[in-house]
Amino acid sequence: MDALGAGADGSVWSTSRRTALKLHRDLRRYRQERDVYLRLKQKRLYRLAGFSIPILLYYDDHARVLELSIVSRPFVLDFADATIGRAVPRFDDPEWVADRRQMYGDDWPEVLLLLEALLQYGIGYVDVHPQNISLRP
Repeated sequence: MDALGAGADGSVWSTSRRTALKLHRDLRRYRQERDVYLRLKQKRLYRLAGFSIPILLYYDDHARVLELSIVSRPFVLDFADATIGRAVPRFDDPEWVADRRQMYGDDWPEVLLLLEALLQYGIGYVDVHPQNISLRP
């Protein structure tokens, strides 16, 4: 297995099956991400507002592991901080919005459409930055 990335939640590894294994450190954040992916799977949401969404292929609650399909840009990844059925207060914060608008430049309207589309399915996406919501390499 090759490392695809690491962060606050844990690490992500590629498999020989061309999938990604995400190993979580924290049980709460694992459950949150698992639950969001289960909701996405239930709704058959693998593409939304032009963004690819990884497909949950397998999960293990004991090991805190998610197996996900690997997607290409434009994509949205990492739902460990996402909320289900709760409002996301950051969207109303002008400073947060201005920071994200600067971060994404001309792509911000597309990102905003994605965030609004996720909210229509009861998913509040919080961890907004170009490594998680990416349009370009």
